[in-house]
Amino acid sequence: MRKFSLFVLGFTALLVLSLASCKKSKTEPDLPKSLFTINFTDNYIKKQLSGFILVSDPQGKFLGDTICNANGKYPVYLKSNSPVPTRLTITVGYYEIIMHILTIHLNTYKDVAPFGEWKMIGSRPDTVGHTTVSLTNLPVLDGSVIYSNSGYSNMTFITSNVEQMLYLSPDDLYVKIKTRGGDKFKWLQNIKLSESYTIDMSDAGTSAYHTISFPVNAQDYDVSISGYKDSNYESPLSFVTDRVISDGNFINSVDLAFPPSTFSGFLTDMMIRESYSSDLQWFNRVAGVIPDQFRKIDASINSVDAVAGYALLNTSGTFMMSAINWQFVDKDQTLFDWNIFGPDTSNVLSLPVLSPNLEKLFPNLKVDSMAYASAELRYYPNLNNYQDILRMLFDPERSNLPADFEMRSVKKNVSGKQRIVTK
Repeated sequence: MRKFSLFVLGFTALLVLSLASCKKSKTEPDLPKSLFTINFTDNYIKKQLSGFILVSDPQGKFLGDTICNANGKYPVYLKSNSPVPTRLTITVGYYEIIMHILTIHLNTYKDVAPFGEWKMIGSRPDTVGHTTVSLTNLPVLDGSVIYSNSGYSNMTFITSNVEQMLYLSPDDLYVKIKTRGGDKFKWLQNIKLSESYTIDMSDAGTSAYHTISFPVNAQDYDVSISGYKDSNYESPLSFVTDRVISDGNFINSVDLAFPPSTFSGFLTDMMIRESYSSDLQWFNRVAGVIPDQFRKIDASINSVDAVAGYALLNTSGTFMMSAINWQFVDKDQTLFDWNIFGPDTSNVLSLPVLSPNLEKLFPNLKVDSMAYASAELRYYPNLNNYQDILRMLFDPERSNLPADFEMRSVKKNVSGKQRIVTK
């Protein structure tokens, strides 16, 4: 009988605890689930500046936002009474000072699944300082000099007291000179912060070359190669080994120089335009082996009807992503540079409505004030579709292959707005 009493007592105690637990769970509110989360790394948000995230529905209606005062992980929660749609429009903005001009970059991506997380990597980490370089025993030069270390390059005609910004210390330094007998280079190891170096170029080595042919005779071109010591082509800390910029002459190929037996692979960035008066620019980016030829995208922009933040594209051919660039300079000379990206199935790209918080933050910015600047079609031959492009760019769990970065595009510019920036 005593055992039975103890059993009843124990069962009663467990029942009370269970009921108490149930009662507690009913009274505690569920934590809200974020609409979307973005992790900013590698100085994406610039020091002493800020950024923001705006989440909208497919029609551009405001759903949630947050201000980002530093790099880190930021969830965005639903702030409207609207239900969460099956697809979102994500806008990411950040401040940057370019040539003493305050620039607000806004990048909008359509057709994004809700409740996901992106990792957005900055183009450069913080610098640790600089060093100074001078060249001696130079032969007769026949062009500019390239100074390059991890993540920084300087193309100039100056050969004395050249300031070289450092992202790593110690680091290596590559110097390339162009002489009448061909390109020469020196590779200096173990350069350190706040030091001054004098480099004797009398015994400079002979550069290796790779020729890239163009599909057309081009008057306007900008071709560069950057070397990587490993296969991390997402790293911003590469060495620019050569850059060829148009001088007004028509050419159908370029010879690019690099130090032999130094790098495991390269990133080749190319832009060509048939003439300075053309409104079409062609781009080709290749990671890994330097390509033998510039490959054009098999797509065309037939027409663009753009007004007040609304753009209707008429296109043909094969592409995966379309983009519209809008620009606006306010009365304080702040530049707003706004890109909107969508899949090949979207022939309409409209800017989303600003949230109340962003309207207060940018009282001079009105969607109908944005001036249409360009349209672009992009194709990634080793990816499958627009969603694959977003995963390649932002998925923190994805491991990319060198071939994933190959991109071909065509950009149609408003006259007088030929811009080379494509990312």
